[in-house]
Amino acid sequence: MNEFASTYGWIIWIIIGFILMFLELLDGQFILFGIGFVTIIIGVIDYYFPHMLLWQELFLYGGLILLFFLVWWKIIRVSREERLKKYDSYYDKIGLVIKDIEPYGQGKVEFNERVLGSKIWNAIADEEIKKGQKVKILNVMGQVMKVEKV
Repeated sequence: MNEFASTYGWIIWIIIGFILMFLELLDGQFILFGIGFVTIIIGVIDYYFPHMLLWQELFLYGGLILLFFLVWWKIIRVSREERLKKYDSYYDKIGLVIKDIEPYGQGKVEFNERVLGSKIWNAIADEEIKKGQKVKILNVMGQVMKVEKV
């Protein structure tokens, strides 16, 4: 068994890496993808240096995962938080209804400046809002905004 692990251990690392990267499709946080990528790197290193001891591989694996998490924390997570702050800045923006909004039906709202790339949005509300009334943004759900009267 020891000979098998030392000869084909790199294949195991690579298979585990691809499994983790595949599982990332279910998660969407980019964490499993990074861990899977690091695992594949260890498999490639193990292929070119087959006489590495297991503790050396695990030590290198832990170091690379730590490096990945530092990069993830500084670059990916921070940029996501900045996008969310930018996204959150549109809440409470005031717009003008240009097509009546029926309760739980869709209407249209126009804003003075672009909100998430557009001045005119489809909008829904819990109450009837007539054309010409002012509204503020409560939530953005895909291509529709939930609004309420001001």
